[in-house]
Parts: sequence; C-alpha cells; structure tokens
Amino acid sequence: IAIHAEARARGYPFHMHVAEQRREVEDCLAAYGARPLMLLLDTLDLGAEFTAVHCTHSPPAELTRFVQHGARICACPLTEANLGDGIPDLGAIQGQDAPLCLGSDSNERISMVEEMRWLEYGQRLNRQTRGVLSRDGLVARSLLEAATLGGARALGIDAGRIAPGEYADFVTVDLTHPTLADVGADQLLEALVFGAGNEVIRETCVGGRWRDTGTPPASNSAFQLPERALRPR
Repeated sequence: IAIHAEARARGYPFHMHVAEQRREVEDCLAAYGARPLMLLLDTLDLGAEFTAVHCTHSPPAELTRFVQHGARICACPLTEANLGDGIPDLGAIQGQDAPLCLGSDSNERISMVEEMRWLEYGQRLNRQTRGVLSRDGLVARSLLEAATLGGARALGIDAGRIAPGEYADFVTVDLTHPTLADVGADQLLEALVFGAGNEVIRETCVGGRWRDTGTPPASNSAFQLPERALRPR
C-alpha cells in the first residue's frame, strides 16, 4: 500500500503481476479471503497509474470493475502461452478507453507483431468466435492501439502516436517484403498484424534517433520521420 501511494504521489506508473496462475489465486484466497484483483480493488485507490499484468484468472466482472477505475491491463500472450498460464477473458472490457496494453514477460520470443496477433487469437480460442477485440469492426486497429498508445499510457510517457510533442518512437515497415508486396493500402494493417512477423520490420526509431543504421528509412517504408520535429528523449 505504501509503495503504491508513494508512486501515485510522485506521478509514477505502477505495475504489478496479478492472477497470472491458479496457484496465486488459491494462495491469495487462503491468506486474505479474496481473489487478487478484488483485494487490490478493496485495498488501493486505483487509477490510471496502475497496470495489472496478466489477469489470466480474473473473472470478467472483476476486470470490468477494475478498468472502470481507469486502471489498465497488460497482456503478454506469448509468455502466457509459453508458461501455460491460460487466457485472460478480455472480451468484457473491449470498448473501454484503451485499457489494454501488450508486454513481453519471459522474453522467449520478442515480436510485437506476434503479441498483437495472439492477443486476438487467444480470445478467439477462448470464446470460439472471431473479432473479440474489434472496435467498430476493426480488429487490427484495436490491436495496434494496444501495442502503441495503450503501452505508452501504461508507461506514463507521451508516445504511441505520431504527433507534435510526442516522443518519436516508431518502426518502419518494408512494403517490398513478399509478405506485404501485393497488399493494398486498405488491407495493409490487417496483413501486418495477421500475416507478418519481425521480417517486415526494417528500422527502429527511439526518441528521434534511428537504431542500428543511424539513417532515415528508405522511401518505400510505411512510415517516415515527419518534417515537423517531434520531441526527442
């Protein structure tokens, strides 16, 4: 309680692993008489600073109440699959104001494209239906938002979109790669999320600085560093 209160007083983000495995839930019930997420809801003054990582075994009603406080949920689909944790039921909170973000926990595979894809695929397997995390029928857009804007909000930084005053953190995509070469502009995002992998990621820009090559991307990439300067880190 004291650590969370101090973090909130300083304006720091606060992340905690919550209900990742069944044993954790059982131990929490035995020790406190409440499930992990409910214990946090009843104990802490939660807000947008708080991100619960995993929530694999949190019922939909708990998740709904949690995000109504403005708090966020970080899913780690590849980690949760690798460890056999289970699949969080996120369908109930879809449509809230960007409560989801994506993380990499065990780091067995570092691929944000796969994390986006399996965020939706896990929900499809769990509910046996498609488009669980869609917003206005746009699944890929919702997944991209979780990976970009949702992640930036969870970290408490001004990033996740290309706009004046935001950190210049983004990647470029190779549109000439065979995976994307014949895809029309209106289907490009869906093709990237559901059909591509790390092989299409060409360069990475962090705080306005290009990593690896140190030079701007080629003209056939999907995104360019805008002429208007963005705030560097």
